[in-house]
Amino acid sequence: MDANNTFESSTMTRNITISLELKSEQHLKVLWDALLPETKRPTTVRSNVTLKKERNTLIMEIFSADTSALRATLNSYLQWITVVNDVLKLLATSA
Repeated sequence: MDANNTFESSTMTRNITISLELKSEQHLKVLWDALLPETKRPTTVRSNVTLKKERNTLIMEIFSADTSALRATLNSYLQWITVVNDVLKLLATSA
């Protein structure tokens, strides 16, 4: 499954692809549901993010107009991923 945004690819000169193999498809679903709204409403026109799912792997592609925007977007998504993982760990230990 893919979540794509429309953007002018000629203006996006930088990109990075991150693949995260997760413990389970359930973990993937939680992370997907948390990140998907962010891809629908980008906070800047300088970056765009595409999410893909393959089994229990999340594939995130970031396209940016410049290196600074690429770095900022990557850092934001990595922070959100960290928060989701921390919450899942906390829920697992409290159950």
